[in-house]
Amino acid sequence: KGGMKRTSLKDIVDDSEGKIFSTGDGKLRLVTGQKPVWISGNKNVNLKVLPLTKNEDLVFNQLGPYDGQTLGSVCEEI
Repeated sequence: KGGMKRTSLKDIVDDSEGKIFSTGDGKLRLVTGQKPVWISGNKNVNLKVLPLTKNEDLVFNQLGPYDGQTLGSVCEEI
């Protein structure tokens, strides 16, 4: 927790089969109907998809990439 950092994504492929993005450290492959995969060199890591509505606190407050940023919610100042 707290160790994630934002990174730039470069859109490599976006077609009817899915999307592939690249970063300096690897590639994220999202194929329609399949589990997402993180590709780094010859190593593939299957990723787990979490429903955002059930994991908002984890994603926006605990993992780190949005630390200190306003997200535009109505109750943000409370």
